[in-house]
Amino acid sequence: MADRSNVPHHCPHLIAPAVEALLIAERVAHPFSGARQLLAILRRRHPRRPSWPAASTVADPVARRGLMHQRDLRRKPVHPGVVRPVTDATKLTFEHAFRAYGIPLARHTDNGVPFATQAIHGLSHLNIWWMR
Repeated sequence: MADRSNVPHHCPHLIAPAVEALLIAERVAHPFSGARQLLAILRRRHPRRPSWPAASTVADPVARRGLMHQRDLRRKPVHPGVVRPVTDATKLTFEHAFRAYGIPLARHTDNGVPFATQAIHGLSHLNIWWMR
């Protein structure tokens, strides 16, 4: 009943040092190639090698050595009429008023934010919350 080691028997994303050296050399030679492109180059240059690591595994040693370039994140396009979601303070104020006085039969509001927008059908997040 002695304790046994908890060390894993194998590591699925471990790359052999020889393969890692080839990857790093190719990355230095092709600084703007991604993991899939590096694998394609290595497969063409070393056709007799039976298997290569996955592209997600290839990126790890390249990133560890600081040879990976971060891509700029693209901003999602936003409809010009969309107004940012209603602040929590506005919604919270209405929740307190509804609890204290009940839900009104009708609401009279102006045509400005947060009550109306230029979005589809002129509905703001607050209007949708009211309808729900």
